[in-house]
Formats: sequence, C-alpha cells, structure tokens
Amino acid sequence: MALYSLVLLLLYKRNIKLENWLLYNGIFMSEISKFNSLVQDGNLYYNKQQYEKSSRLYERAGQFAINNSLSKEKIKEVFWLAITSWISACKIDNIFRILK
Repeated sequence: MALYSLVLLLLYKRNIKLENWLLYNGIFMSEISKFNSLVQDGNLYYNKQQYEKSSRLYERAGQFAINNSLSKEKIKEVFWLAITSWISACKIDNIFRILK
C-alpha cells in the first residue's frame, strides 16, 4: 500500500492524472504482449521447421518494435531471429532486405 501512495504522490507532484498514467501503462503493456505473441508464434513455426513463416513473423515483430519504440535490444534480437530463420529456409536473398 505504501508503494501505491508513493506513486500517487509522484504523479501528483508531476501534475499527471492517475487515469492517464494507468492508460499509458496499459497501452504499453499491450504493445509488449503483442510483440511477445509475434515472437512466440515465430518460435512455434521455427520449431516445426516452417522457417519462412517464422521469419515473416520475426520481421513483423521487428517492425512492430520499431513503430512502437521498443528497446533497441529487442529490435536487434528479433531481427537476428529473422535472419537465422531465412538462413534455415535457404532464402539468403531475404536477409539483405532486413539489413537495409
């Protein structure tokens, strides 16, 4: 409960309404869960040796991460997964599209 009071005090000092803060964090968490869902689906297809589908999902997750300003670590990681999947699918030409 003390943590909740501290958050309220900090928000009050910054003149931020609690509803706006909760809304922002809710949107951010839904973006993270969408990103994680794309990566998990890519992992499923990769494990089923459906490398083209997995690489497309990883690329989509990477573009999603860029558009929603997620961390650079996540962006690099997911594009590396896409590159690995394209190599596994023997579609080397598609790697250059990612590297652009």
